[in-house]
Amino acid sequence: MAIDVEKIKKRKNDLKSREASKKNVAIKRHLRREYFRDKRKRERLMDGEYHIVKKEEEATKLEQQKDINEFLNKKKEANKKKEAELKAKKRRKRQKYDKYIVSTFWKKRRKLLLEAIGYSCEICKIGHGLHVHHNNYKTRGDEQDCDLTVLCEGCHGMFHKDNKVAAGRRVKPQDMRCRVCAKTAHIEVVKEPRDVKLCESCFSIYFKKLHKVYGRSMYTNKEEFSIRFLL
Repeated sequence: MAIDVEKIKKRKNDLKSREASKKNVAIKRHLRREYFRDKRKRERLMDGEYHIVKKEEEATKLEQQKDINEFLNKKKEANKKKEAELKAKKRRKRQKYDKYIVSTFWKKRRKLLLEAIGYSCEICKIGHGLHVHHNNYKTRGDEQDCDLTVLCEGCHGMFHKDNKVAAGRRVKPQDMRCRVCAKTAHIEVVKEPRDVKLCESCFSIYFKKLHKVYGRSMYTNKEEFSIRFLL
């Protein structure tokens, strides 16, 4: 058999290169270890400065952690409040109407609306014997201003003589809703402190009262309200 000299040389060269690479890796590891040992020695020698820097870093980390904890606590509290409000709304909706009217929540809500309107009936401007009328019972426990109307005892009685507010009625959007019965509004009475939208039946009930009160002013002899027909 003929001996291939070139192959033998290649193998020898490969072995040498492998050994050299292994040596290089070992040397690098050794140098790395020495570098970190020297670094530790330097840090130990720099007693005062090293400890001060470390303390500052720890203080900044603690401050950051405090900020994060405060943010998370606030988020938890906000979520708890939301959950409590939702539970309270559900509880109020389950309550019977007689009990709900006597509750502290309804008393506060009623007072807020009366203050906003100025303690006067929205139809005839009378300032005594005021009732806060629900135009629907679907939003009970979470009423907005558009769900409520301030009426005096007479105006409230006039409405309930012929009409009844159904608890299961579909509530229309605020812009399209009659202020008294939550049906589709056709007429808008533009006046102060807020406009009153009415359907045809409610307008026919209250037209005489509206005309008496807002029709002509004693001093200016001008109409104090205007009627606008809605499409």
